[in-house]
Amino acid sequence: MDKKQIIDEIAKKHHLILDENDPIFAIVTANEIMFDDYIKQLEKTQIKNKADLESYKQSLISDIQEEFKKHHQILQELKLNKISNSNYNQLQNEKNIDFNKKNIFIAFIIGQIIFLLIGLIIGILL
Repeated sequence: MDKKQIIDEIAKKHHLILDENDPIFAIVTANEIMFDDYIKQLEKTQIKNKADLESYKQSLISDIQEEFKKHHQILQELKLNKISNSNYNQLQNEKNIDFNKKNIFIAFIIGQIIFLLIGLIIGILL
């Protein structure tokens, strides 16, 4: 908002007449400076959060690929009759328990990240 608009709005609401050299505009300038600095900090934080999320995404992809390889290896061993059905069931149960624990943890972390991002967006918009 430029000085003319501020002067007009104050005159309309408070019936005060200001000119462009009024000392009150020093406060307006100070607010603009602080707001600009705050926006820069938010942008830096957003860039850092985006990088952190990308890193976390790559970590999750790596974990999923690792789990896939483990399950793929078990399937290959079954095809070659290297392990019996009972051993396979035991291994699969252990893998499912580990995988379910990881899924719960991953869902929790993703939920937290989403809430943080929503909070940032709300903070920026307010």
